[in-house]
Amino acid sequence: MAAAPVETHRWSYPIWMWHWMTPYDERPPRSRAVRMPLPERLRVGKEKALAAFVSQLVPGPNGEDPISTR
Repeated sequence: MAAAPVETHRWSYPIWMWHWMTPYDERPPRSRAVRMPLPERLRVGKEKALAAFVSQLVPGPNGEDPISTR
C-alpha cells in the first residue's frame, strides 16, 4: 500500500468574525461550536499574554476599536 488513510479533524476559528457579523447573526453554524475550557494555569498565562498587548484590549490613540472586546 502506498499510503494509509488518515483520519484527521479540522478546526476553524472565527478570529475576525466580530468585525463582519453582529452577535445575533444567524450565519455561523452554532451547532458545530465547541467550548474549550482552559485549566487555571493556562488561563492565567493567556491573561498575562493579553496584558502584554494593550492594543488588543483598549482603543487606539485615534479612537480606533481594539482588536478584542474580551
